[in-house]
Amino acid sequence: MVYNEIDQLVTRKGLSNLKVINLSHNNLSNDILSSLGGLSALKSLYLEDIELNETVDFKGLCSLKNLEELCMDLNKIDKFVNSKGLKLGGYDLSSNNLNNRFLSLADLPSLKSLYLRVNLGEWYLNASLFSPFQQLQSLNLRGNNIAGCIENEGFERLSRLSNLKELNLNVNNFNNSILSSLVGLSSLKYLYLYENRFKGAVNIEGLHSLKKLDMSSNKIEYFVSPKGNK
Repeated sequence: MVYNEIDQLVTRKGLSNLKVINLSHNNLSNDILSSLGGLSALKSLYLEDIELNETVDFKGLCSLKNLEELCMDLNKIDKFVNSKGLKLGGYDLSSNNLNNRFLSLADLPSLKSLYLRVNLGEWYLNASLFSPFQQLQSLNLRGNNIAGCIENEGFERLSRLSNLKELNLNVNNFNNSILSSLVGLSSLKYLYLYENRFKGAVNIEGLHSLKKLDMSSNKIEYFVSPKGNK
């Protein structure tokens, strides 16, 4: 099916009322995005593993005013443009070719969940990228080999995310020093630090609001409690 036929389909009675569409695991390409603009009622769009590659232009999706969730994982995206106008609440860009140079998401301030697993491809993260997301509740950076941040303020910038409830930093290269930078996340309930480089005595003082903490598969010898006891 060619894309002009898809354009005709989405404007027919019935399809224009679609709220969820899943096109994952097909042999589509970047052009599919410009063919979905007629799905005005769409809330969730799944485009996992459909051969999206290099620069992805979101202009065709900006007319989807009701779109809340967009999944584009397992593609080969390295850059995207024209995201201004989207009002996404959930965005999954895991397993692509993005890195710090092209990961600019400032046009999506309404994000509540952001998934960037196995993606960044650089040893140091620009934490300032996340500063615009005051509504963000869940951030997943699993498996990116991150060792630290490129700016002086480092992960302390994340403390501005006052609504962040869940942070997944599993399978990276963080060490004990990151914990002091996470104290400012007053709403944080779930913290995942599996398989990093924590070792020796680990001080969890200040992380009072946590309900779940996973620090398995590290080299921790003991914890220092908020009261200073082992």
